[in-house]
Amino acid sequence: MSTSQLGYSWIDSPKKVKPFPPARPKCRTIQSLDVFAQSDYSNNISLQALPNVPSGKVPFLHCYDVIAMNRVNEKVRQQDVQELKRLGHRFAWDLNWSNVLHMPYEALVLTDVNTNIMLTCSGFEIMTGYSSSYALGKKPSFLQGPSTRKERIKDFRQNLDQEIEFEMQLTNHRKSGEAYECLVHILPLIGLRGNVTHFLAVEREVA
Repeated sequence: MSTSQLGYSWIDSPKKVKPFPPARPKCRTIQSLDVFAQSDYSNNISLQALPNVPSGKVPFLHCYDVIAMNRVNEKVRQQDVQELKRLGHRFAWDLNWSNVLHMPYEALVLTDVNTNIMLTCSGFEIMTGYSSSYALGKKPSFLQGPSTRKERIKDFRQNLDQEIEFEMQLTNHRKSGEAYECLVHILPLIGLRGNVTHFLAVEREVA
C-alpha cells in the first residue's frame, strides 16, 4: 500500500525526499513508509495537522516488523539465559540470572578463569564479524588492535585479577579492522566452593 493510498500524499515527494541510507547489520530498528500507526511521531500529532507538514519532511515510521524484532530479541535473550543457567547449574554459580536478562547488551562472552572463551552468544558475530566457532578457545584480547589503549587493558587486567564486578569501555576491532567502542560489564561467576570459576562479559557497542 502506498502512502498516497493512506491519504498522506505529502509523504510522496520523490523530488525532495532522500532515500534512507542502507542499514548496518547491527541495526535493530526497521523504518518503513508502509505503516504510519506505529510511529511515536504520528501518535503525537493530530490528523488535522498532517496536511501542514512541510513537503519533503518525512517522520520516522515504524512498521510492524519492529514489534516482531523486539519479540525475537526477547526470545534470543531468553535462550541466552537458559544456556547460561544450564552451565550455571553445572558449575553451581551463584548469580541472579534475571538481572543479566534485563541488562542492555548486544553480546555475551563467557570465559574460564584464565579468560579463554568458552561461549559467545546474542550478537557476538554481528558486533565483531567473528563467528562463535572462531572465538572459542581464544582470549578476548584477539579483538584488540592499533586503537586499543594499552593503559586501559592494564586496568582491565588488574580488575580481573581482583575478581571484582566492574565496567569499562574498550576500543576493540572488528574482523574487518574497523575500530569500535565496546562497553564491557564483567561479572565474576562464583562456584560452589566460593571461588571464581568463570567470567561473564556483558557487552554493547557505544558511540
